[in-house]
Amino acid sequence: IEGDWQTHHTFFGQNEDVLDEVRRIGARQRRDVFVEYDVLFEFYDRRVGEKVTSGADFDRWWNRRRAGDPRLLDLHLDDILDADQIAVDHESFPEVWPVGDLALSLDYEFDETAVDDGVTVTVPVTLLDRIDARVFEWNVPGLREELVTALLRSMPKDVRKMFVPIPDTVERVLPALRHGSGDLIEALREELREISGERLPADALVMDRLPNHLLPIYRVVTDDGTVLARGRDLESIRSRLAAEVGNVLSKGDHELVCSGETRWVFGDLPRRVRTSAAGRDVDAFPALVDEGDSVGIELLPDPERQAEAMWRGTSRLLRLNIGGSARMLNELFDNRSTLALASSPHGSKLAWVNDAADAIFTHLLDEAGGPGWTEAEFAALADRVRAALPAAVDAFGSVAVGILVAAAELSRDLAAPIASALHPAYRDMQAQLDRLVYADHLSAVGTGRFTDVARYLTGIRVRLDKLPDRVAHDRRLMVTCLALEDDVDAYAERLAPTAELEELNWQLEEFRVATFAQHLGTSGKVSEKRIRAVLRTL
Repeated sequence: IEGDWQTHHTFFGQNEDVLDEVRRIGARQRRDVFVEYDVLFEFYDRRVGEKVTSGADFDRWWNRRRAGDPRLLDLHLDDILDADQIAVDHESFPEVWPVGDLALSLDYEFDETAVDDGVTVTVPVTLLDRIDARVFEWNVPGLREELVTALLRSMPKDVRKMFVPIPDTVERVLPALRHGSGDLIEALREELREISGERLPADALVMDRLPNHLLPIYRVVTDDGTVLARGRDLESIRSRLAAEVGNVLSKGDHELVCSGETRWVFGDLPRRVRTSAAGRDVDAFPALVDEGDSVGIELLPDPERQAEAMWRGTSRLLRLNIGGSARMLNELFDNRSTLALASSPHGSKLAWVNDAADAIFTHLLDEAGGPGWTEAEFAALADRVRAALPAAVDAFGSVAVGILVAAAELSRDLAAPIASALHPAYRDMQAQLDRLVYADHLSAVGTGRFTDVARYLTGIRVRLDKLPDRVAHDRRLMVTCLALEDDVDAYAERLAPTAELEELNWQLEEFRVATFAQHLGTSGKVSEKRIRAVLRTL
């Protein structure tokens, strides 16, 4: 009865499976379903011979008894449970989760102390990129009422009070939420808006305040059942496996993979190859990669990373094959700019030259139409870049040197002793300077932003020069800027990095110029209202 007997008899293993099924029934319905000791005792006591008092006695008795009734000791659910305990609502607690043309198997656990408490979805790794996490936020229908209730109870008190009593609100909104498709949070927000007449704040309803068992577990497996990853955050699992795939690919033994090259020796580089990594067959995307003093070929997991690496790798290979940029940039220096290097975050002229050259070669690569994928295309690209290099150094190198000098002079003046009333403004300007000028900032922002950075530094200079005559006014302007920047930062923490978000940060710098040095900025385009409108679209 307690499962401690070591025996080879078939009925014993079969009966253990029946008891496991009892546990699974309870787990699917999240309620205690168990078999009383006395029920099991009675089941066996009615069947086993009265003279059986040891394992040897049982073996002798059973060898004779099973010849006439081999199923005598087979346990069935209806022997130990009532009909209402056995009944499982398969629509509420299904065995599979349909997702479009897919059917993913489900397992249930009911143990609030267990890490796998709740519903586990088994996802074949080959299907990982095809499923949408929003589908699973609805959970199985049998948990939908508890899920919606928990979401409402997790709202901030000042919002939640509009929907009390919570059970009545759940009863009202639940019929509209039974379809289980689309975005659960948005669907619930819309239903609550119908009740309150108001749109809920963005952070009023969030999944990360729910009890664990209401968030499905994803178990990602290979074709042979090997578990590659498990967890309650599908996007995190995807990212982790993508990183693992990328790591395997980059260190793989594919014939294309190489390193330490300074010339194009790769023949014609394919855009896509098929290979195996991290337990799955995957498409891999070869790209030239920057290794500093050389380049190599790596296999990358997606076209986006391939494109980014190819640009950087091609730019590096162009620099390795086209001389003269360092000499031309060095010729731009005079005593003033040489002295400015002492306070530069680059630390040395060589580091500054490399940063400026990387930015200029990336610009020239863009002007030439982007990377080439064959030896002939790279040779033609190199010829175009070589011819355009002197003019580019003259145009962009001079601006870069100007940024170096302006930043050094600001750094010196901001470090000077000042009255305590000026400290907040000086700290604010130093923070802005650090945000604009840092190691490798030229290649990070690109040549298209050189003149903007120079203008922003001029804006800091204008503010600094005017500060002694308008301390109180400067403080009011600073409060306006910092409040807006804090609001943007608070929202940006919840957004994935995008080109639009990066552009918004540049708009904040424009706003500072328009605020502190109006004649340098574009105040008509970068008002606080305009920035907040852009933020809302993100």
